[in-house]
Amino acid sequence: PFVLKNLSQRNVLSLDAFQDSPSARRWETFAREDLAPILYPNICSSLGDSYQAFGYVDNVDNFTSTQKFFIRGIGSLAMYFAASKIKSKRKIVDE
Repeated sequence: PFVLKNLSQRNVLSLDAFQDSPSARRWETFAREDLAPILYPNICSSLGDSYQAFGYVDNVDNFTSTQKFFIRGIGSLAMYFAASKIKSKRKIVDE
């Protein structure tokens, strides 16, 4: 009860006000410019990892078997090459 009462008394920003705040802009810039470029190459560091990342398509009922095959096969290959390009552009080296 105390926690709920305390939360309700705080100044709560609306979503619009939060999105326009300097703090939200800093986090958005960090996520786009710093975090995303290092996450992507780490998720797709090998062709096998890329193929595994596309494993979700097996559980999508809207895709036919042929679509699943091409999405996972070609998509993982494209994802691997894109990650490799990002690694060279950002000068990321494998551990």
